Amino acid sequence: MKKIKSLFSAALLSCCALLFSASSNAVVITTNVNLGGIDFATIETNLDDSLVGSGLGLVSTFDAVGFDLVDLYVPIADGFDPFTWWFEAIIDVDNIMAGVEFVTFDVEDSDGWLYYLYADSAFVDSSYGSIYDVSSGYLFEAFGSDVQLTSTIDVPEPALFGLFAIAFAGMVLRRRV
Repeated sequence: MKKIKSLFSAALLSCCALLFSASSNAVVITTNVNLGGIDFATIETNLDDSLVGSGLGLVSTFDAVGFDLVDLYVPIADGFDPFTWWFEAIIDVDNIMAGVEFVTFDVEDSDGWLYYLYADSAFVDSSYGSIYDVSSGYLFEAFGSDVQLTSTIDVPEPALFGLFAIAFAGMVLRRRV
């Protein structure tokens, strides 16, 4: 009976370890864009964990190497069925803590409002953002330092730590049995 119990414990421990090791590892970078005090957009990108520190340097969404746009949310256009005409972002995979290095997009909603952004963290003075209403001709513009990118990086915990935690818990349970 004791051997069956220890065999069951070992099988359970192995299954739990596989759950941790099979989890998807991806770096999620959320970038908030502020134009002259207005929360303009939130961009969520997904970077494959194998790219981090790979030596590739700057990687674009157009490179098709595991860097994808997950969500582009423009709160001002919320409820107006926004359509993204253009999007590009660049991240330095050797320095992901810097966040998004460059981003540009062009979004239009069903009410005729156009939202445009060109932001480069290396050349802040060339950054530009605008909100334009086609019907009334209203134009709100922000230049240079009025365009601010704030990135938060969510790096997953490596599965190895999960494996060590389960192994330690198994050793503690084995001693008590």
